Amino acid sequence: MAGVESGRSPALSLTVLITSLDLGGAEVQAVRMAAGLAGRGWNVRMLSLLPPRAFAGDLAEAGIPVVDLGLRGMSTLLPATARLHRELRRHRPDVLVAFNYHANVLGKIVGRLAGVRAIVPSIGTEFFGGRLRERIEALTAPLAPITTTNSELVGESLVRRGVVPRERLRIVLNATIIPDGSLDPARRSVLRDEMGGGERDLIWLAVGRFEPQKDYPNLFAAFSEIAARRPEARLALVGYGSLDAAVREMAKTSPAAERIRVLGKRNDVMDLLQASDAYVLSSVIEGMPNTVIEAMATALPIVATNVGGMAELLGGGECGFMVRPSDPGALAGAMAEVMALDPASRRAMGERARVRMRYRHGVEVVLDRWAELCREAAAGGGRRGDGDG
Repeated sequence: MAGVESGRSPALSLTVLITSLDLGGAEVQAVRMAAGLAGRGWNVRMLSLLPPRAFAGDLAEAGIPVVDLGLRGMSTLLPATARLHRELRRHRPDVLVAFNYHANVLGKIVGRLAGVRAIVPSIGTEFFGGRLRERIEALTAPLAPITTTNSELVGESLVRRGVVPRERLRIVLNATIIPDGSLDPARRSVLRDEMGGGERDLIWLAVGRFEPQKDYPNLFAAFSEIAARRPEARLALVGYGSLDAAVREMAKTSPAAERIRVLGKRNDVMDLLQASDAYVLSSVIEGMPNTVIEAMATALPIVATNVGGMAELLGGGECGFMVRPSDPGALAGAMAEVMALDPASRRAMGERARVRMRYRHGVEVVLDRWAELCREAAAGGGRRGDGDG
């Protein structure tokens, strides 16, 4: 045991295993969970299969050691697996929590071989790489008393497809930070200029990895349509990934090119959100996207495709509009509805989103849930269908 949480049950020792420490949604949640529980007195370590590329400062500030397990491709899989086994044998955590597919599978198998009984894999998206991966997750599910996901709707899909038994599945919503106060006006002006808009323009922001599942062709087509109707429309994109060059080329050749900015990789996303007017997501695959949660926490109205847990997140349309995926006309139509609202109505929609995030996705609320489930796993919960799944 690592101590006692103030006013709570005794703290545990926790090892967090992740495929990579990068600027992705699962990584953000892993770091927030690890840092938050460390702040409550838990003894936390972080293991990354691939070389860490982000969050070094956050984890150091929280006093969390980070171990690079040395995975660099198939040729290094066995040494990385052996090092994972040694780390788990040496530190004997009360609970091992894994994030992302490769970490989930290795965590379940190697964790059991190393004598860790309480293993909690986390599935952060509805579809994660095809039927073979789903079968491997399903076959290894009995090695973990509990598996988590971040959405009731995604969880139902995982159960229906046989990926996780219902009695072992638990829901942990993604955590978000609710900004205190508003952005400094001078900072807001600078950021809006970077995003290509003035105070009279309406800036749409999209944040996400530049990967196929985000369906950027859909977004560019929709924005071209809305820009032809609304001269005040602007679009800014934040992200990076395998489609970086393709996204920049689509922006450059768009009929609305002069109203689009591709900002690339940024470390000030929360500021950019606060400097924007609305948020748009065009994905074909999602779980419970952090970027939408953060946009809602900054009181932005949302337009998004109806994928993953989006319907659950938006709460019946009070906080924005949903459309079917891969339909630029529908996406443009929903964006037009937001732009047709008067400023007071847009602010009211955004404020409803902020309130929803505070009570459902606030960091302390989600940390309480993680602590509860880690203790359930350590006690052997889930193996006979007990618990609150």
